Amino acid sequence: MIWQGLKVLLVVVLTIVGVYFAVGWYHTYQFGKGKNSDIWLDADFLDLEALAIDGLPAIDRVLYNPMGLKDADYAPFLHSSQGSALLPLDIFQALEVAGGEDLFASSANLLGYRYFPSVKRADNADGLAIGFARTEKPWQGEIFVGLTCMGCHAGLLTYQGTGLFIAGAPTQGDFQTMTEELSAAVTAALNDGAKFDRLAKRLGVGEAAERAELRRRLSREEAILTQRITINAAPIRYGYGRVDAVGQIYNMATSVNPGLPQNASPPDAPVSYPHLWGTGQADVAQWTGFAPNAILGSILLRNIGEVIGVFGRVDMKEGALTIPSSVNIRELGQLEEWVNHMEPPAWPEDVLGKIDRDLAAKGAALYDDHCKGCHVIAAPYEPYKATLVSPDELGVDPLAARNTLETGVTTKGTTMPKLKMLIEQTFFVAAAQLEDTLEALFAGDILDKFGKRGGFTYKARTLNGIWATAPFLHNGSVPTLYDLLSPPEERPKSFTLGAWEFDPVKVGLAPYDGPDGFVLDTTLPGNRNTGHDARIFETTFSKEQREALVEFLKTL
Repeated sequence: MIWQGLKVLLVVVLTIVGVYFAVGWYHTYQFGKGKNSDIWLDADFLDLEALAIDGLPAIDRVLYNPMGLKDADYAPFLHSSQGSALLPLDIFQALEVAGGEDLFASSANLLGYRYFPSVKRADNADGLAIGFARTEKPWQGEIFVGLTCMGCHAGLLTYQGTGLFIAGAPTQGDFQTMTEELSAAVTAALNDGAKFDRLAKRLGVGEAAERAELRRRLSREEAILTQRITINAAPIRYGYGRVDAVGQIYNMATSVNPGLPQNASPPDAPVSYPHLWGTGQADVAQWTGFAPNAILGSILLRNIGEVIGVFGRVDMKEGALTIPSSVNIRELGQLEEWVNHMEPPAWPEDVLGKIDRDLAAKGAALYDDHCKGCHVIAAPYEPYKATLVSPDELGVDPLAARNTLETGVTTKGTTMPKLKMLIEQTFFVAAAQLEDTLEALFAGDILDKFGKRGGFTYKARTLNGIWATAPFLHNGSVPTLYDLLSPPEERPKSFTLGAWEFDPVKVGLAPYDGPDGFVLDTTLPGNRNTGHDARIFETTFSKEQREALVEFLKTL
């Protein structure tokens, strides 16, 4: 009986997802293919005056690439809510940092975590930083603020005073520290009478009953944040531009949400935020390739899992067939449509310098001989089957791939892969938002499709737009493409993150020794920058060959 119910719910999920994504396929033809991936426009949505950190090179202007979208379709996705519920919006905007009276949500504070200040305008009436969004769908009677796609997938590169804002590129955001210090700020507001009074005043709270209600709300949020910080404690710092997304999602979905503390594991395998363009072209997604793209419903379930990892709230009840949540399925559908239409940004020769076409041609020949076997060349929108390679064969750090295979204990005491526990939870979250049931034929078992291709592997994707995605390897352990093509013993053993200055010769992050830097130590487990070397290339590239390959990669 339960399984028949699952089948019906599955059909409903597939049907509603099909409606959402059918709109996206229509827009593909509306936008056109390859129409404006080489256009760079003024990024008037950024607060340029606030985008300044003492010790970092001054930014005179910032340009953005439309990524194949019209401006009217591009702009809303800077702040479109997917249902993340980080903190009640009113509290977030009025909350002070733990160690002072500055507002936590101020441009200066969030920029310290490398989240970009944005201007107030129609699509951002609250003046939130890029990647933060107001939840238009109230959760349990309150309006929240949360993270959306651009919070993790919006990059900035600077060169000689010009900034390049690239949607879909990896952020330098420090999610780990931001979360910890937000938790500390809420605790300080509760425990410091003067801080609480100032918070109450900013919110217009004066009556005793109102103050008691504010304290109740703060206490609730403190408990949630404290639990999250505690359960995600890890022996490694992520720093700028990295996060153990799968580890934190697992902890929320398999431990916190079902109330199974024994399933918690340290999320100790930080990865670089992957670039988004081309996500839908491959047959699988995620660094380890465990999430299938070929099945329509699987895309929705993958995205729901992502929302759970970035403060999506769920209300699991024993024996319930569906799971109420803050997840916004309609917005997720629209965001996925946008991602599917993103085109890789073309190298901006007016800013970063002309490509040496003769040298690039030599690099193209080398690429065909040594790289194309894994990293296929596919035009935007052209589907391809991704190559999946084991960490042992690649020689790279295996921790992220190994942790994907973790198992947990279910509420019934049985052992199950955590990935399957996560997908089952996302399935019931999706089902809770569907108002009607449809009688239809059973369309296939989505739950068993996850992990069929990927597992103890890493995905080799197309390298379109790779120039804009430093640092490199799955864990962000190599600062430039030139370093990546060098023997591992010649790669930097450590480098400092925290700035956006670009190296157009080696293609990647320029050396940084300024303020608030995070030193990434590649000798630590999870951070290792080994592998992807002669055992894969079948040769050790000379200096001239590396330079030729790097020049060719600029053209993709």
